[in-house]
Amino acid sequence: TDYIITAMRTTKGVSFENFTKRFSCDFYDSYKEIIEKFTSSGHIIKTDSGIAFSDKGFEVSNSILTEFL
Repeated sequence: TDYIITAMRTTKGVSFENFTKRFSCDFYDSYKEIIEKFTSSGHIIKTDSGIAFSDKGFEVSNSILTEFL
């Protein structure tokens, strides 16, 4: 969880590849519901390589990050 919080506070966000290498599990599969919820609301931007906050998401990042706990 600390990894997610730290990575999401950067403009690069969480890299799916780096997460999988580090924790031996698929980030998207583990957090799919949360990612889809905030992608559809425009708070998270999802690419093929990872996720990051949108400008809108950075404004409320603390409340979004609690969903990953």
